Amino acid sequence: APDEIVNLHPELKRLRALNEQNEVETRLAQNMLLPKFDAEISVSQDFGVGTPAKETLEYKAGIKVELPLRRRTARGKLEGIIANRSKIDAQLDLARDRIRISLMDYAQAIHAAKTRIAMMQQELALSTKVEQAERLRFRHGDSNLLMVNLREQATADARIRTIDALADYHKA
Repeated sequence: APDEIVNLHPELKRLRALNEQNEVETRLAQNMLLPKFDAEISVSQDFGVGTPAKETLEYKAGIKVELPLRRRTARGKLEGIIANRSKIDAQLDLARDRIRISLMDYAQAIHAAKTRIAMMQQELALSTKVEQAERLRFRHGDSNLLMVNLREQATADARIRTIDALADYHKA
């Protein structure tokens, strides 16, 4: 089965969405392992009456560094997310294989149904010819009513099998 058809299956779409969610969680967990840097710069000046020192501009600069203390927790969460990603990838592979097999089964069922229809139509044609020949024999006195009736029954059975084969084809 073409991969395009397989990839349209809702189960695969669901698993790919889970994979995308997992990627976001992975980036978040990796980000939680990194130190946090904040830089701050400020400028201020006092106005009004006062000392001349207050009339000058004041500059302040600072850097704040935060290291996460609970790195083990973040690492454990990251490892859990990575394990979940592996699980989702395995589920994706399994779902793809299952869908491909299902599609191949459907294609095989359709092929088998077409073959059965052809065989049943051939059986019906032959059964109809035999019935007509038996009627002709009956008209010439070479057969009896029981044989004609049996040939008619065989033709009716062939028609039923042909209809069943057509129904199976449409189901497939």
